[in-house]
Amino acid sequence: ARDAADPALAEADKLRRRAAVASSSPITAYDQLTAAQVKSRLTDLSAAELRRVRTLEKQGKARKSILSEIEKKLK
Repeated sequence: ARDAADPALAEADKLRRRAAVASSSPITAYDQLTAAQVKSRLTDLSAAELRRVRTLEKQGKARKSILSEIEKKLK
């Protein structure tokens, strides 16, 4: 079910950012996503949004693959 909803959630993220709607996380349903799903969404994020995701990840699951991917994108 989570994989089936992924494209719709990714599109919701894009629309929310385009409309400049504030959210606690730049990625919808962040806590329910797998590392692969989160990493696939990092491409569309600004540096500020990447830093926010990094903070959320460090405070939460601290998945090394996500933190590493964010660091690469911020360089």
